[in-house]
Amino acid sequence: MIRLNYFAVAIFTLSIILLATWYQWRDHFTDTPDATITSIQPDYTIETFQSQVFTESGQLHYEMKSLTLAHYPQNDTLEMQKPWIKLYEGEGAPWVIEADKGQSPSRDEIFLSGNVKINGTVGNDHNSANKPLFLEDTLEQEKPNEPFSQAQRKQIKMETETLALQINNEFAETHDPVIIFSDNDQIESIGLEADLRNDVLLLQSNVKGTYTVE
Repeated sequence: MIRLNYFAVAIFTLSIILLATWYQWRDHFTDTPDATITSIQPDYTIETFQSQVFTESGQLHYEMKSLTLAHYPQNDTLEMQKPWIKLYEGEGAPWVIEADKGQSPSRDEIFLSGNVKINGTVGNDHNSANKPLFLEDTLEQEKPNEPFSQAQRKQIKMETETLALQINNEFAETHDPVIIFSDNDQIESIGLEADLRNDVLLLQSNVKGTYTVE
């Protein structure tokens, strides 16, 4: 009888210890997910974000819009849904850039991704008479420059999947395939560097073109 009582007490004591341990672990795992979730949440989100930035002389430098803008304090990063950016070039027509998503680790650089589209005009009123607007980096031939070396300004559209945009320098770059449309002409390239301020685009490699001869 004494031995049975001893086992009963031991089992009861062990049950109390296990129950207390379970409560401690339950509290630990209840708190941890909440802390983790909180750590990856933005500290603020703006719906239908709109902004205008001016130069020191008071001229409009660029406009920016997005469906949402969220700020993550851990790395001081901005994330945007459906960003839309318009860069102004003094008296010239502006460049308009849009994408599905945007991320900005600094206030000067934005990484765009998904259906990136760049629309603008190019032409020799911003360039010297013999300065090509499109340069090809690997092939030593003049053919890729011909459709775009017209004296008049003309509308172009560029499409790619990613783009790193330096807003203050008006410089953009991608290592992905890019397609450039102008009137009935089309150029394809792997990689692009775009000096939007001076209307000069450097096509990186594998350049192919379809041209309409008038």
